[in-house]
Amino acid sequence: MIRFIAVAFGIIAVLGLILARVFPGAEAAKAIGTSAVLALVIQVLTFRAVVPPKGRPDVPGGMLIRWGAGAVVRLLSLVLYGVVATKLFALPAAPALVSLAAFFFATMLAEPLMLTNAS
Repeated sequence: MIRFIAVAFGIIAVLGLILARVFPGAEAAKAIGTSAVLALVIQVLTFRAVVPPKGRPDVPGGMLIRWGAGAVVRLLSLVLYGVVATKLFALPAAPALVSLAAFFFATMLAEPLMLTNAS
């Protein structure tokens, strides 16, 4: 779990620096930073849900079900963030949503590699 957190943090940090060059400005940087924190929290929580249970057998297809549920959580959080970030926090929509989607996508690519080392 600690390894996934470190890898996810690294991916999000590097991608955040790249996105800060694509979306210059203080407001865009605030949106990217907020998205980075939110993405890390959601990714860690969903990764924890995807890790197979220790000490008991997994149901057939259990990993796929948990991974699919995690993907739905990420999608719903992206949609909700789009409403909350732009309306309540007055963050610019493009940097906020593009950065959150990019963070989710990049860290989801690392999940399969980390699952074999999660136990």
